[in-house]
Amino acid sequence: MKKLISFIFFIPFFSFSQNMSEIGDESNDSLKNIIFTPILTSHFASNIYKNSSHSFMAYGSDFYFKFFKNLKISSRILNIEGDHNTPLKNYIDSMSVFPGMNKIEESINYFSLYADYRINRNFNLRFGNGTNFIGNGYRSMLLSNNHTPYPFFTLITDFWKVKYYNHFTTFYNIYNSDITQKKHGAFHYLNPIIFYRPVEFSKHSPDNALLGMNVDYQLNKINLYVQILIDDLNINRYENTGNGFFQNKLAFQIGVKSELNIDEHNFDVLAEYNQAQPYTYAHKHPMQNYTHMNQALAHPLGANFKENIFIINYNYKKWGTRLKYTYSEYGADSLGTHFGQNIFNSDFLASGEGGEFSYGNYNGQGILTNLHTLYAELSYDLKYVKAFAACAIRNQTNKVNKAYLVLGIQTGFINPFIDF
Repeated sequence: MKKLISFIFFIPFFSFSQNMSEIGDESNDSLKNIIFTPILTSHFASNIYKNSSHSFMAYGSDFYFKFFKNLKISSRILNIEGDHNTPLKNYIDSMSVFPGMNKIEESINYFSLYADYRINRNFNLRFGNGTNFIGNGYRSMLLSNNHTPYPFFTLITDFWKVKYYNHFTTFYNIYNSDITQKKHGAFHYLNPIIFYRPVEFSKHSPDNALLGMNVDYQLNKINLYVQILIDDLNINRYENTGNGFFQNKLAFQIGVKSELNIDEHNFDVLAEYNQAQPYTYAHKHPMQNYTHMNQALAHPLGANFKENIFIINYNYKKWGTRLKYTYSEYGADSLGTHFGQNIFNSDFLASGEGGEFSYGNYNGQGILTNLHTLYAELSYDLKYVKAFAACAIRNQTNKVNKAYLVLGIQTGFINPFIDF
């Protein structure tokens, strides 16, 4: 049995197969090569319940530059157009941002830039404007990549069998770019422990610290992974009052995934469970919550939820299928209440017994809401693009059910049918 305990920056199940153009000159020591990868996704979707239709187009490119032997630079430029599906429209109207993209102004766009410089065998620098993912699953309870890019600087110290990461970031308020409304954060992690702390925020003290752990076990072709996050843990309150004190904020993830290759038949499977207790990632000062540009930095559902995810990918020669099912159960708020799912509100507005010192809290409190999403896709590789047909279904408590039939082409998997 092989055992791995590690932190890995990992983008899960985003499979890019587009044509690449590469320029190289072995005689030039300063510029080794350039790789240009076009991105195009376009589809037409029909809502079978409302007899309405929607269009979607995403286009752009990935760039990769290798300078000398120690410096690598990559970038992504992306634009999105179209008449979006109803759940996505509702999200944009509510949060004023397309999930994972830049702030919506005249258009929806995305820009990232990563630089990686190897100083020597023990030190490595990474910096730029983008997102980072900590974990091995589809979601991350520590740091995800489903939000707007942000500036970052990472110093990696590598000695013996130990890697120590110092990851510095700046997170923004979508409504105010003033320097006093920025959150400057620092992630420090030594496998498998991660520690996050705001190092400066406006005039408030930096007291919103998080502690997490990511553990990864590899057994043959089966990968088991676990994440645990502690936002707040008040032991004294627990001893005096029992379960449910609002400052006992915990989240965790457990999952398994595997790859199986038989001749030309390739399978990827994943099963994952995620849970976050009420008020996790929130703070008494809303500007110090664990968010960036109106988007959660960890799980997009915020807190006060339980979630199950199942994914199967299958590829045979030029054919491919993708099946993803998610089921989540969370406690939503009614007007004037705060039961812990909305991490943008102050946790001192807790609606449990005791007001700002709320007790008796439990997962799913509030308006119990069930959310089911299903995405099934069949694709065929046409060399430069993939043609695909898909079905996207979304059923949510107290909402009209939605089902879309989709036809389109794509060079990379960019899915506007949100699953949260």
